[in-house]
Amino acid sequence: IALYRENVSTYGFKVYQNGNVQNSNNSYGQLSDITLKENITDSNSEWDDIKNIKVRNYNFKDDPDKVNMIGVVAQEIETVSPKLVWEDKEGLKGVAYSVLYMKAIKALQEAQARIEILESKVETLEQENIALRARVTNLEGN
Repeated sequence: IALYRENVSTYGFKVYQNGNVQNSNNSYGQLSDITLKENITDSNSEWDDIKNIKVRNYNFKDDPDKVNMIGVVAQEIETVSPKLVWEDKEGLKGVAYSVLYMKAIKALQEAQARIEILESKVETLEQENIALRARVTNLEGN
């Protein structure tokens, strides 16, 4: 399936038989304008969820080329964050990767904040160590 842009001979969006999608500007998104939203608050911690998600390598059983993929397994995600999993009419489960990405960004922000706190503590300890060494040197009379 290909959708072509008006008055342009190249496609704007394609859906391939193998399930891949492609668009001409590599942009996928959703409406996010503040005028459309309410009850905006900071997200809760996603640290534990992201920490407990298993990222797997696999290939699809019916793929004759056995292309190595990276991703998650819906049934495993369901035990960590059930709202990310959906089920189709045939009982096959899928994952809302776009939400998973947002959880990962939040966890990355939390990790960065932890790193910055640790860096500050290390700097303080280094300064205290220098001061203690100077005191020891003075006490030893060297």
